[in-house]
Parts: sequence; structure tokens; C-alpha cells
Amino acid sequence: MHETLKTRVRERLNALGLNPFEAARKAGFERSYVNDLLIGKKSTIRQGGIDALAEALQCDPDYLTGLQAVPTAGEGADLRMPLAGIVEAGAWRELGADPGLTLPAMPDPRYPVDAQETYIVRGDHAAGFGITDGSAIVVVGMKTYRDGDVVLVRREKDGAFELSIRMLAGGALRARPAAHLGQIAPISAKDAGIVGLVSVSYRVFGLPA
Repeated sequence: MHETLKTRVRERLNALGLNPFEAARKAGFERSYVNDLLIGKKSTIRQGGIDALAEALQCDPDYLTGLQAVPTAGEGADLRMPLAGIVEAGAWRELGADPGLTLPAMPDPRYPVDAQETYIVRGDHAAGFGITDGSAIVVVGMKTYRDGDVVLVRREKDGAFELSIRMLAGGALRARPAAHLGQIAPISAKDAGIVGLVSVSYRVFGLPA
């Protein structure tokens, strides 16, 4: 449990933008308590301590101990994120269009919540990445990107924009579509803006059209 606890505590600290000392204060611990857990100086924690730490980190105790997969904060927690847009290669939509909807989704606990957005994927232009028609994705805004990153790309022209999923490779943004679509030409990274890193892909049934 100890390694899982350390990993989950780090994830929640990063997601909330807290340092170990702030988390310890919120939980009512001694100042170095959480930091000692993370560096291995302290290897055990009582259930009461886990409960207090979970409250400070806005998640359930079972998430910290590995018994729960997502960091919900108690029964009835809101597991929805705003829908930021529809991703469909070749489909140009009007600038400023806002779906005004939400998706049943959890932020990726590895990244700050306020850096994340969710999108619906239409079509199979990213099927080669395992992201098929009807998928939902979580996208994280990053400061820098590396070759091999699968990213959400935005292009604009004539008052409209297109969103597509591409892989960054040597200054080019390459698609990996399903075989029945044939090849989709790469675009230069200079000709498009990277919205963020695609960190999670999942299926949600009953998505809006």
C-alpha cells in the first residue's frame, strides 16, 4: 500500500497545486508529515490519518489506498466535465461555437484540473491511436510538447475552425486514420495550434451528436 499511497498523494498534490506542507496543514498534521511519507521517512499511516489526508486532498480514502480507481470526493460527487468541443477531421465549425454541455468524466489526476478539457471525437481519423468514433478524450494544456506526443490540433480559416488528433513528429503533425479512410496528409506544426496533450481516451454511451 505504501507505494500506491505515495503515488496517489503526489497525483492529488499536483492536481490541486498544493505542496506537501500545505497538505499537512490542511489535514492537521505536523508540518513535515506528508513530505516524510513521500520521501519514505514515514512508511505507515493510521486509518484516521488517511481519512484526514483524503479530506485535505479532496478525494476518498479508498483512492489513496488503491481500492478506488478515481479520486471522487464522497458519494454523489460530480463526475462531469464541461464539453469543450467536437473533434472531427475535415469538419469546419463556426468560431465561437460553444456546445454548452458536460460529459461524465474525471480529470486526469496526474495534471492540474484547470489545465484539462474534454472533447467528443467524431469519425475514425485517429483510430490508429486507438481513439475511435464516439470516444471522449481528456486534453491537457502543456508548456512544451515532444515528438511522439498525441495532441489535439486546431486550425482556423475564413471564420471557422477544425479540431483533429495528430502525432507530433519532426515538426509535422501526422494523422493515423482507420484503414478505410486512406491516408490523411500531415500538416506543419507551424500551420496549426496545439490545444493540448491527449492524456485519456474512453467511451461514453449516449453522447450528443
